[in-house]
Amino acid sequence: MSPSHGAALLALFGLLALTNGAAACPTQSALASNARCGVEYGAYIQFTYTNAAMWWFKERVVQGEPNECQPGTIDQTINPFQSRSGTIIDDVSNTNGPPGPLAPCRDLTQQTIFTGPTQSTVEQCPYYNGQLIQVTKTPAQVATSSDGATATCNY
Repeated sequence: MSPSHGAALLALFGLLALTNGAAACPTQSALASNARCGVEYGAYIQFTYTNAAMWWFKERVVQGEPNECQPGTIDQTINPFQSRSGTIIDDVSNTNGPPGPLAPCRDLTQQTIFTGPTQSTVEQCPYYNGQLIQVTKTPAQVATSSDGATATCNY
């Protein structure tokens, strides 16, 4: 085999290694909607991942600081699930409202969303999001945010 054929084979093997290796992590974007200001207050955050249809997802949420609105702690991890579209929706809320008597207060949780192309590789791509529920007196409002997306409502 000539040196040029050997170099061509090495380049081909390198290309095969790239295409058979781990898939690139998709880009995450967030959209907040359906703000609520009642006994349950907060909003829904829709996370969309580019080119991740049929990928697997798993979420872990732990309590952050401050934790002023709803006492107690949160520490949850859900089982992996598959998304047909590459979009998932998260309910970021407290259930000790109405929020007015609690104002002013803030609750921060630390969310990690994991995704991967298979159930066994679901933790391949982690995304870290601080999720904040903030209740203010002036204006009388609840603002819920994650990954730069915010939804508000007046109580």
